[in-house]
Amino acid sequence: MTYKKRGDIKRLILLIILAQVCFFVSAAATDHSGETFSNIRKNEHLAESVRLQKLARQAFAGGYYDKAEKYAEDAIRAAMTSDMYVGSQVKMYTVDVMMENALERLAMADSAEIKRLYPDEFYSAKTYYNLGLIAAEAREWNVAIDNAGKVIKTLAAVRLPVAAPEEAPVAEISAEDAAVTEALAENAPKEDTTVEQTPYPAQYVVRSWEAYGDCFWNIAGKSWVYGDPRRWPLLYNANKKKLPDPNNPDLIEPGMVIDIPSLKGEKRSGIWNPANAYSPLNK
Repeated sequence: MTYKKRGDIKRLILLIILAQVCFFVSAAATDHSGETFSNIRKNEHLAESVRLQKLARQAFAGGYYDKAEKYAEDAIRAAMTSDMYVGSQVKMYTVDVMMENALERLAMADSAEIKRLYPDEFYSAKTYYNLGLIAAEAREWNVAIDNAGKVIKTLAAVRLPVAAPEEAPVAEISAEDAAVTEALAENAPKEDTTVEQTPYPAQYVVRSWEAYGDCFWNIAGKSWVYGDPRRWPLLYNANKKKLPDPNNPDLIEPGMVIDIPSLKGEKRSGIWNPANAYSPLNK
C-alpha cells in the first residue's frame, strides 16, 4: 500500500526527521569525552536506530511509504531506548567515582585522627557512605550520589588543629666560636639517620560497636589494616573459628583478638597500639 494523501507523506517525512533528531540526542547524551563514554554512546540500541533510519530512507525513496513509516517509528523507539541506557550508564559511572572519593575521604579521616577528635562527624560520614552503598545496590543512583556528596561535605567541614611552631631564641656567638663549631661539625662522624618503619600490627583487639563502630568492614577500612573496607572477607576468613557463630561475620565481640593477614607482603607483628604512628598501607 502506498500513501495517496499529501498529509500522510508529510507525516512520514516528519517521522524520519524525528528519528534523526532522536539519534543525535542519543549520540550526544553526555558531554563527557574519553573511551568509557565513547563506548557507552556506541551501544546496540543506537546502532539499531541508525540501521532502521537507513531502511526508512531507502523505503521512502522507493515509494514504500508504509514500510518507511514502520522503520521510522522503530528507529525512534530504539533511539529513545538508547537515551535511557546512556543516562543509566552515566549515573552508574558517576556513582562509582563519587563513592570511591567518599571512601578515600573516610580512610584519610581515619588515619588523620579526625575520628577521635570529631567522632560525630566521622560516624555521620560513615553512615552516609553505608547508605550510599545500599542505594547503589538498589540501583537508586541519585540517592547514592547524594549520600556520597554528604560524606565529602561532612568531612570537609572538619580540620585537624595545627600548632604554630615555637621560635627558638637565637644565641649570639663570637666569630671564633662559630669557626670552631663549624670545624667540629665537619669532622664529626656521620650518624645513621635511617628510621625503620614501624611494622603494621598483626593483631587487633576488638572494641565496642557503640563507642568505636568495630566490625570487620570498618576494621578492614583502617589505613593501617587494608585501607579498604571491601577487604573485610580476608579478616573474616582468618578469624572465622574464633567467632561465636562462624557463619555470621557480624558477631564479633569486644575483647576478641583478631588476626590481620598480610595483604601485599607487608611486615606485620604485635598488637595494634594507638600510640604508634603507622603509615597508610596504600600510600
